[in-house]
Amino acid sequence: MDSPLRLREWWILAIALGLPALAAAQEANSQSNVGLAPGKWKRVGGGDEITISVKDNSAALLTLSGFHKDWGDGVYDQSIRKWRFIRYPRPSEMGDSDPVTGKKVPDWAKRKVTTKANGGALESGGIEWQLVCDIHIESGELVLAGQWYRGEVWWREDTDDRTQEIRQDAKWYTDAQPVHVQYKKICMTESDSEVIELAAAEAALLKSQTIPESVIKTKPASDIAYWFAQLYYYITRYEIEKRGNLEHPGFLLHFIPVFYDMYAENAERFANNQPDSIAPQWKDHFFQSRIGIALEPTMIGPYLERVRISLTSGVQAHIKTDMSEALANAYLSYRQKYCDAPPFEAYHDDFFKRNRPVFDLVKDSLINDLVNRVIFGGQGASDPHVVARVSDIVKKGLNNDDVYDWRETAWQDAAFKIKKAQPKRPER
Repeated sequence: MDSPLRLREWWILAIALGLPALAAAQEANSQSNVGLAPGKWKRVGGGDEITISVKDNSAALLTLSGFHKDWGDGVYDQSIRKWRFIRYPRPSEMGDSDPVTGKKVPDWAKRKVTTKANGGALESGGIEWQLVCDIHIESGELVLAGQWYRGEVWWREDTDDRTQEIRQDAKWYTDAQPVHVQYKKICMTESDSEVIELAAAEAALLKSQTIPESVIKTKPASDIAYWFAQLYYYITRYEIEKRGNLEHPGFLLHFIPVFYDMYAENAERFANNQPDSIAPQWKDHFFQSRIGIALEPTMIGPYLERVRISLTSGVQAHIKTDMSEALANAYLSYRQKYCDAPPFEAYHDDFFKRNRPVFDLVKDSLINDLVNRVIFGGQGASDPHVVARVSDIVKKGLNNDDVYDWRETAWQDAAFKIKKAQPKRPER
């Protein structure tokens, strides 16, 4: 029996289709690993690419962009230990048909579940696209995987037989059947390099705190070799602390462990009495340190002269021989890691003009240590002549102008190595 109202009605559960998913993620077991997410990601099987950036590291907020640029901030959901992004689609971005029944979703239904700002009828809210994702390691690669919840539209249209009035109603729900999405990391963006590279630089700093003691642990009668190691500790420390003065702090942080290990490996061989395995450029430095093995700080003149020779030989070995290779290797690996890294020359001012104040801090700290060492040896805590003599010796061993000339030569050598290593662009 028909109802008094002849109704032409149907109920359709429609899944709002959209363009390829955009996703961002975080390793499921730790919110603090926000550094894994930034960079470019390519959808497995082909399709879209997305770019993820850190918006606020302390608050653990991410941003992502790809085909759509208006995704909301990525927020870490502690309850499920995953990242969650929300986007409000436009009516034109929703599917035309129900993928199950094939029924056409009317345009009016799309407008009723979207906001006016997006071309719909609602003042706020509306149907959501949600991306819920994490990052894991799969076969040695970083994989971003998750679910794209596109939302469900429940709509109804009927006609009053008496008035012929068409009545329309539509609602939306989040819990649609999700689409699984998976991306693999292409490379990271330089804007996030400081966050990512800091851990490795701080690990080098920690190593630089132990090396000074290790190089003299079997030679308690003298600490000549100690002073270059201590110098290097201060350089590493202040370069990390003062990185805020740089335009591209991430590259310097990336460079620090590459460069430091070229010294540390040889210092450890020296400490372990393995002279045959020490690199040729470092043998003279450690040989010069052994010459002063019988000296005590109380022998202030000869002691400080041996310290000066040791500092100079260490700086020369590291800058004149190691630095160009370290710069070239660091840049090539950095460029491969960060897809928007600028040309090598863009980092020049960071390593020279902007970083120069660090070396004044290093000198002051080393002079203070040496003065304390000489005082400890019985030279008198307040003797201004001792302080002046130590300062003079250190400045002679670490002449900024000479050091910067050596660094410039190393920089140009590195630029040549980088140019040779980079493939030529095909001619058009």
